[in-house]
Amino acid sequence: MKLYEAKRIIKETFESSFEKEKYIYFIKNLLKNLEESHFQRAGYNIFRGFEDFVASYERFFKFTDPEGNEIDIMVVKLKKEFSIFHARSKQRNFIKRYLINKERDAALVAFYSENSNDWRFSLIKMQYSLKKGKDELTPAKRSSFLVGEKGKSHTAQQQLISLLKNDSPP
Repeated sequence: MKLYEAKRIIKETFESSFEKEKYIYFIKNLLKNLEESHFQRAGYNIFRGFEDFVASYERFFKFTDPEGNEIDIMVVKLKKEFSIFHARSKQRNFIKRYLINKERDAALVAFYSENSNDWRFSLIKMQYSLKKGKDELTPAKRSSFLVGEKGKSHTAQQQLISLLKNDSPP
């Protein structure tokens, strides 16, 4: 992909309010070799303890990186607008619960709310440590961008442009 195309895709995706179609187009260009695997959960299917926070969540794709790590591509619709800014730990913990439940290594997630022009794009991955001779789960690690209509995509461009330009999966 050419540089100007990669910049255009990032700007169209990250400098506007959340649009599922733009997000999916970006992901398809970023990861290339995706396995379609769609499901959606809402209502009583939301994990206990997150019912007041998450309206619904969807998985669109599965991606396996060259090391064999399984990454789910997701969208999470939050119930409250302020949750995008002030509930990052709750977002991480929701996805951590999902990853444990699905036995996945990581997830690329768009968190959005219908009442907000801003949204969060996050990579959340499980981390394990060896302590006293046994595997122990540590808090999930999150790398995240707060994006949307008011923001610029400069940092996203710095971090993601080389991945989009490359014709092989990252």
